[in-house]
Amino acid sequence: MKEDFLERAKTEIATFFTQSQTKIFTFRDISHILDSNKIIWHLSKNTTIFKFIDFLLQNKILKKITIDFPYRKTSRYLSDDALSIFKILLSTDKNSYFTHSTALFLLGLTDSLSNTIYLNIEQAAHKIYRQHLKQPNIDLAFSRSQRVSNNIAKFQKYKVCLLNGKFTKKLGVIEIEKSQIGTVAVTNIERTLIDLTVRPVYANGVSNVLKIYKKTKSLLSVKKLAETLVKLDYIYPYHQAIGFYLDKSKVYEKSHHDLFKKFGLKYDFYLTHNMSKTEYSKEWRIYYPSNID
Repeated sequence: MKEDFLERAKTEIATFFTQSQTKIFTFRDISHILDSNKIIWHLSKNTTIFKFIDFLLQNKILKKITIDFPYRKTSRYLSDDALSIFKILLSTDKNSYFTHSTALFLLGLTDSLSNTIYLNIEQAAHKIYRQHLKQPNIDLAFSRSQRVSNNIAKFQKYKVCLLNGKFTKKLGVIEIEKSQIGTVAVTNIERTLIDLTVRPVYANGVSNVLKIYKKTKSLLSVKKLAETLVKLDYIYPYHQAIGFYLDKSKVYEKSHHDLFKKFGLKYDFYLTHNMSKTEYSKEWRIYYPSNID
């Protein structure tokens, strides 16, 4: 009878994964582990990575999970069933981070986690050819529904929306430690507010974004907000939307509003896309939903 080298080394292999500080593994990680320990564990030279992984799964040393994004299918192997969904999702890409309404939850600005989790992996750096902004083009763009990501996967009890945001070198991304979650990468308050201003659909609409502006008054650095917006370098005049939110919230100083007026008010702008009933703010040259709270 042919000797089962894997079975003979089962205790050593299980101990290795139990004691490892790493709890989430890629296929490549496991391949490297096998190559590095094959002699130590006295395994057969013919032990393939596929046979090794089958052994790990069958003996419940590791558990395989798959996040099936339409445009990006990702599998990981876990040695700990207690890992938070946030740690698992961040393992899909070393440069990923949480944004929009998910950032609000992780930053403690909302008590409940939305059933959609927003995970961002930035686009690669590329040269941007800026077009001259024209009023008719703004009007046309914002008369249409806003584009949203369809790269959504169902994982556990959530929908996970994978965003491919513009290249920013992870501007405004911080790491925070959360109880029962661990260390996670997430946009800071200033970057989150800008992201929500640009994509209010990812926070249940402009009324909710306005509430967040009110809620963050004691936490927000308006100066840092303006500096971050400049670095993000959007073609559209989102400073008008930010200034409007600060003004409409009625909790910020006039000097805070004026900081964004200094950017200029050259165009009529829109708080969000495809609005039906609107009002117009002459002060900010911006159209906004008439039912905003």
